[in-house]
Amino acid sequence: FTVRADLIAQAQALKLNASRAAEAGLESAIKEARAKAWLAKNTDAIRAHNARIATSGMLITPLWLRR
Repeated sequence: FTVRADLIAQAQALKLNASRAAEAGLESAIKEARAKAWLAKNTDAIRAHNARIATSGMLITPLWLRR
């Protein structure tokens, strides 16, 4: 892949490790894309779960809600 020359020049001027910065950017983009894909895949199940909770309540009361 290629990186814009102006970005490389700015990174060098700031004494940044351009390779590490590129890796960090890729890691971030991959994480975001995976999260979006997971949400898209599971949206129907999440909606169904939330609807069941709204109508029937929780199956087990969490410890922090027990009194």
